[in-house]
Amino acid sequence: MVTPEEYVLNPCGMLSVPLWKWRQIQVPPTMRIVHERDYRAELAVGFRDTVYFRLMHDLHKTPAPVTSGFTLRTAKDSDLPRIVSIINRSYDDLRVTTEEVLSYTKRTVYAPGLWLMAVEMSDGSPMGCALADYDREIGEICLEWIQVLPRYRRRGVGTAMVQELLHRKPEGAKFATVSGSVKNPTSPEALYRHCGFTGQDYWHIMTPLEGLP
Repeated sequence: MVTPEEYVLNPCGMLSVPLWKWRQIQVPPTMRIVHERDYRAELAVGFRDTVYFRLMHDLHKTPAPVTSGFTLRTAKDSDLPRIVSIINRSYDDLRVTTEEVLSYTKRTVYAPGLWLMAVEMSDGSPMGCALADYDREIGEICLEWIQVLPRYRRRGVGTAMVQELLHRKPEGAKFATVSGSVKNPTSPEALYRHCGFTGQDYWHIMTPLEGLP
């Protein structure tokens, strides 16, 4: 069992996910979760090995974003269908439901001020969304979904949303964390490092090949 005191000493190197989430999930007995420091090639034999980065921001410097041609605002309840649509249109192999995203608002870490929408200034079209949680016990901002629709990428929208989330840090926040797939073609790791996230923690999430397509 990982204690909060232990976790805050090395959040990204101790767990592959935030502590609040680790307390709630049940890892299947067939799954292997291994930090890069303990990884050996033979551990992945017979498994699909997906590598995730996990980075941290110390929140010491959190400048307000500079936007051009778009604005950022706090998401409203009526934005839920737009958020679901943005997430689903941003992936080829992932789908979320309205019920699933709505369930995020029932968590103890739900922070409505850390749910953002990026919209076109010209016509109000949704360009992207950013959802982050806040663990008040730990003082950790957890970036969960940072999505920009394909047609609006490379316009600084993702950077602006991440910077805005950090700039909005709740009182008592001590650090922020984020994770993502190393092989994601949109290169999210580069985005987060550009926004001041640091670290060299990589986690191998291995699932048995048997039974997988």
